[in-house]
Amino acid sequence: MTIIDASSDGPWTEIATINTDDRVRGLAFNPDGSKLAIGDASSLYVVDTTTWQVVQQVKLPSVSDIHWIDDEAVVVGTATGLFGTVSLSTDRLLADTRAGLLRSFTEQECQTYRIDPCPTLDEMKNR
Repeated sequence: MTIIDASSDGPWTEIATINTDDRVRGLAFNPDGSKLAIGDASSLYVVDTTTWQVVQQVKLPSVSDIHWIDDEAVVVGTATGLFGTVSLSTDRLLADTRAGLLRSFTEQECQTYRIDPCPTLDEMKNR
């Protein structure tokens, strides 16, 4: 993908070339413009807009839509219509994972997944 500066009245100039595995299917700037998220058929790339270098690559299939939630998370849509939140912070990902391991199912989750009876955390640990 080639980034072009078209902000002046003069000729457009190339700012950077970002190598992706496939053609770009989605992109979005974060709210302050310091990062650009780019999606292609195999990955989500996060680019620092001051250096135009890829600072993070997350392997995800068929990224087609990207929406920033905050500086550490984006919502990604795939070409097949699936949407999910992707944490770009290792600390946040670990905290979310630990929190999920330290709780039982909610009543809503038990209803959704047809788990009856809905187990407590102690019951889940002792299975």
